[in-house]
Amino acid sequence: ALRLKAEFGDEGELGYMLGLPERVVGKEPIIGVYDVNHIHYNIEDMYSKAALMLHTFKNVLNNDSLWHDILKGIQQDFKYQTITTTDLVNYINEKTKSDYTYFFDQYLKFPSIPTLNLKLVSKGESVRAEYKWTADVDDFRMPVKITMQKNKFDFIYPTTSWQTTTLKNLKPDDFTVATDEFYIEVEVD
Repeated sequence: ALRLKAEFGDEGELGYMLGLPERVVGKEPIIGVYDVNHIHYNIEDMYSKAALMLHTFKNVLNNDSLWHDILKGIQQDFKYQTITTTDLVNYINEKTKSDYTYFFDQYLKFPSIPTLNLKLVSKGESVRAEYKWTADVDDFRMPVKITMQKNKFDFIYPTTSWQTTTLKNLKPDDFTVATDEFYIEVEVD
């Protein structure tokens, strides 16, 4: 995706990423059984889901220079080494000064992806949006972008408990979740 972005711009990266979800079967987690020659999985499924996970994480970070520093740092600091998932997640947590263990646990250890549950209620010239995550990880709390104003996205910070926000001067038909930036399911009641 980075190569496509460098060569074709944001449209090249986004076009590639938008084609990946249909390749994900999602029957097994990315991390297989340790200490076993685990070859019965669909490798394209694993690579497609991992690419979507990294694309999502880049958008969760919302800081391209930090993202690129992390990628370069991984190459420099871990060259010629075999590392574990825990080593890598701890490294990312250290560099970001945040704990993203919940994020990597969900995307790497479980076959399902997080689902953003939404309830939208029209209130005159506004929309009341109720939202929460359904995920396998108990403390899942990933930020995600939604339409905060017509054609303008911004972050909300859902957890696994219901939260509410009022979106002024918006109709339910104007409401969107930035699913091109986040590999998630969305369920609207």
